[in-house]
Amino acid sequence: MSSSGAPKRTDETPAGRNSSNTGGKRPPGKTARRSRRGAAKLFAFGSRKFSFLPLLTLWVLAIVVLGGLIYWGENSIKRSSSPAARIATSSATPEKRPSSREEPQQDTNRTESMPSEPPSAQSQAASSRDDTAQIARHPKPKGGDRDQETHPPPQIALSEAASEQQSSKPTTVREERSTPAPHADSPLPPFKEITPAQRSTPSAAAGKPERAEAPVHKEKLSLALNRPEPLAEPSVKHPVPPPAPPPTVARVAIVIDDFGQDLEMARKFLEIPLPVTFSVLPYQSHSKEIAQLAHDRHREVLLHLPMEPHGYPKTNPGDGALLLSMTQDQMQRTLESALDSSPFASGVNNHMGSRFTEDTRSMKTLLKELQERNLYFLDSYTSPKSTGLAAARNFRMPVGRRDIFLDHEVKEEFTRAQIQRLIRKAKIQGTAIAIGHPHDSTLRVLRESAGKFREAGIAVVPAGQLVTDPSPTGTRK
Repeated sequence: MSSSGAPKRTDETPAGRNSSNTGGKRPPGKTARRSRRGAAKLFAFGSRKFSFLPLLTLWVLAIVVLGGLIYWGENSIKRSSSPAARIATSSATPEKRPSSREEPQQDTNRTESMPSEPPSAQSQAASSRDDTAQIARHPKPKGGDRDQETHPPPQIALSEAASEQQSSKPTTVREERSTPAPHADSPLPPFKEITPAQRSTPSAAAGKPERAEAPVHKEKLSLALNRPEPLAEPSVKHPVPPPAPPPTVARVAIVIDDFGQDLEMARKFLEIPLPVTFSVLPYQSHSKEIAQLAHDRHREVLLHLPMEPHGYPKTNPGDGALLLSMTQDQMQRTLESALDSSPFASGVNNHMGSRFTEDTRSMKTLLKELQERNLYFLDSYTSPKSTGLAAARNFRMPVGRRDIFLDHEVKEEFTRAQIQRLIRKAKIQGTAIAIGHPHDSTLRVLRESAGKFREAGIAVVPAGQLVTDPSPTGTRK
């Protein structure tokens, strides 16, 4: 006892004090005990640390097993071919499916809350739970078991083909948004009996609105595409009026003599854009035709009556000529015959007649007949000693006299110069009368001179208008 007690006292010796026997050094036993205590503390800490490893491993394994069971359980439920499970799944889908915004979170909660059971047991348990949920959702009516048999739950009454069609057809986003998510505190909807018409097409009810809207939408679209665009009001484009011609300062008349033999030349002169006056010889091969053609084209017609010239009989005026050698009766009959051959004539001008127009007695016979027929006389003025103008004024009948010969030289340059003289004379006198002949050169110059008369303010009119109204603007003062 004494030997064993000595060491105990040594252990209880306070720290910092040195034994007198060891000379300030710790005894070996105390050092060993302290090392054993440190090892024990380290072991205790290590055992406490390594005690968490099995628990963590178990948790990881449990999570892996649980995830596998969930995965295989869902696949087994989806692959389940039981009609009761399909009916329960299809009927529970529209009520349990949440909105599109909450769908991922609710699926995760449902997955975590599912029990860790084998796939087969989980499939059976899921089907039984769905059936129980469907029966609990539709409470039994007051009629008891009899009413329950009379009005079976709509999910069980569905046909297998309709249930397959409904389970295979996914619900649209529009249905998900319109169907509110069930709340735990909300009351269940009342039981409603499904009619045979509703039983025949249960899955088509959800798609009816869209199918009904599709033809209407297509019809509206087709009407919109086929609808003719509203016609824009046509802009009233008033025709631009031609520039106003300069005011008329004078008037001229252009008479073309010697028509009666060349019908084609007469037609060419009818195409000139000027109201040219046609003077037709009597008794020629085409006299009547040309007179009729000119009258139909609204051109004035004169009788180009042949008369005796100086140098007769060497210079022959032609058939139906008035000669100084004729008696009064012969001259009267010849004149009447010539006038009767030209019914469209509004006046007479002489063909040649330089000698006949100088004889006052013969001219009185001519003018008296013209006055009776209400015709005017146009003196071609083949002789400067002609008495036609003075004699006609004595009879107080319309009379005119030629101012310009256009083509007694058959050249275009000469005819153009004569046109310029005609314009100048008309501006000086107010009126002027020109006489030409059916030559090609005259035809070309008259065609190109139509614009010159308009630019100069000269109006080309029929000879009869100028003779009956000699004022410059066509209005008597």
